[in-house]
Amino acid sequence: MDDYLSLNKQAYDTAAVEFEKKNSTRTINTEKIVAEFCSFLLSDHQKTSILELGPGNGQVAKSLLEHGFDVSAIELSPAMAAVALNTAPRLKMIVDEFLSHDFGSKQYSAIIGIAFIHLFPSVEIPTLLKKIYSLLIPQGVIYLSTTIHHHPEGYLALKNNFNGKYLRFRKRFTEDEFRQSVMQAGFSIQKISFVTDHEEKDKNWMFIIAMKN
Repeated sequence: MDDYLSLNKQAYDTAAVEFEKKNSTRTINTEKIVAEFCSFLLSDHQKTSILELGPGNGQVAKSLLEHGFDVSAIELSPAMAAVALNTAPRLKMIVDEFLSHDFGSKQYSAIIGIAFIHLFPSVEIPTLLKKIYSLLIPQGVIYLSTTIHHHPEGYLALKNNFNGKYLRFRKRFTEDEFRQSVMQAGFSIQKISFVTDHEEKDKNWMFIIAMKN
């Protein structure tokens, strides 16, 4: 496993307990995310299969399941996977690293990755998006988010909104870099939105909904 993956796995294994405690504080954001995502999906939810990349505390997956979707998730950290399953017991969980995992011939109607893409270095972003593209059915939908910055860079950072000292790899995207990366992977952008972080007011999030061409 590459060093940044080992570092991130250790960070999220250690931070899992704090993630679980944040469940009650993230409900409103989750509802907004799911509502926006659902507006771009098939009306027949039972025919819509969704893959979540890094399900965090499981709130998004739980909400999607309650809407009637068939939801799977892939998570690098076994401890974080356990937290997500505690929140969303019906979630189909894969505990593995996304880039190296063999999905076989499986494809999904939609893939959602909240705060996922920035856990990979710049050199891996085209490969990451190419794999996401290959896992979608024709006209499949992606919903990705990251924080935006003035200058692109990859660095080691502590999670500022946690009490513990969890060191992980974190990539910074500019607004244009994030948009261009998605488009260059073959996606047609349907909507872009911006949200100020409710815990760190100086942190701005960019959300992209796009469709496989």
